[in-house]
Amino acid sequence: MNANYDLKHSVLETEDSYSDLRIKFDTELKFGRQINAKIIIAYGTLGIIKRNFLYLSQECFVTL
Repeated sequence: MNANYDLKHSVLETEDSYSDLRIKFDTELKFGRQINAKIIIAYGTLGIIKRNFLYLSQECFVTL
């Protein structure tokens, strides 16, 4: 649903998503973007671990 809102004769712009307290909300209040952002961060962290630790036990990996 697209609605136009104005404030003192100025049209307010609409946003597809909004972030509050590091949680991303979309117009349907679904968390797909939030989950995708966390997955990207997790893969980045995993890549750093893989590049910097050649030999890593399972116990150390879980700790990291």
